[in-house]
Amino acid sequence: MPVSTDVLNSTLQDLKGPLLMSFEEKVPLFNWLKKASRTSSEKGTWIQRLLMGGSPTSGIALRNGGETFDTTRTEQVQKILIGTQRFGCAIAIPGLDLEINDGKLGAIKLIKEYPAAVIAAMAIDLDRYFLTGVSNGRFLATSECQGWNTLNGEKVNATGITGVTNGLIDFAATTAQTDTVQSLAKSTAYNYVNQYGNIVGGWAAAGRKTTTKTYRQCARYNTSGPDKGPDIMFADDDTYANIETEDRTLVRTEYVQSDIDKGIAGLHRRFLNADLVAAQNLILTDFTTAPVNGLIYLLTSSGFEKIDYKTFDISNFEDRIANQDNVVAKGLGQFALICPNMAVQGAVTGGANP
Repeated sequence: MPVSTDVLNSTLQDLKGPLLMSFEEKVPLFNWLKKASRTSSEKGTWIQRLLMGGSPTSGIALRNGGETFDTTRTEQVQKILIGTQRFGCAIAIPGLDLEINDGKLGAIKLIKEYPAAVIAAMAIDLDRYFLTGVSNGRFLATSECQGWNTLNGEKVNATGITGVTNGLIDFAATTAQTDTVQSLAKSTAYNYVNQYGNIVGGWAAAGRKTTTKTYRQCARYNTSGPDKGPDIMFADDDTYANIETEDRTLVRTEYVQSDIDKGIAGLHRRFLNADLVAAQNLILTDFTTAPVNGLIYLLTSSGFEKIDYKTFDISNFEDRIANQDNVVAKGLGQFALICPNMAVQGAVTGGANP
């Protein structure tokens, strides 16, 4: 018998939990922040975080016991401020599809063909947008994504949403970073700049050296301690391949080679004590400056947050439209990506050249 709305909705409820969980897992940035416990819920018109520059007080040397402590508050406080973007969609299943499918198995098939397909397309679009500022356009066009922060500092958005005009990571020396990002002008005066290195002469000549130096520069500003560097890196395919090749030449035993081969078989490996990901949606043609020659993002989870105002969810299907033969569910979500500690984030360009 045809799939009824009741059977369709009961099947959706059975599958929705794993389905929505798979969405978080399919966006590597979301998955990383979730594992690092850097996701939370919040309410309000804007999200605000304070940047602390220096110490809240000054110390003195105690040499004769008669010194007076200085109680003047010396801390300089800067704040970042961003808004959130709400997004949604209508998921319509034609009455014909309900009629030609049968029972519970038919409902499962329809959930895979419609809600699951929407979630898969949404994950791909968001992944690429966060990495490059450009969407694949399978679910959300680039213009529809521009209410969120992107890592790509080349991008300039004009959505009217607070704090997302310029991308987060600049591909320039710290002293040259002056754009207003998250409603605050970048400046070395309060360490609100990202670290940056450019590989000259190809990966074999200076790739590991430049990346290691940038990694150390990021670690220097980690409030968890100077030995805590970035915990994830996203690299384009060519840069990742150069690292693979170099690793093969560095191995010294068959045992270590076997471990490296296991990493090569997947899409990630350990590199400089971080998880290096071959980011399939880090498309170099989305850039116009130094990253066109290769890019590695060096990111530290303690300096990022994903704020959920409304976790993406899908409603039950209903016969909503009188003059159309379909049932419709709504998908709705609202979140923001914010970077309170910019100094522990970094980028290295030029690694695609061997």
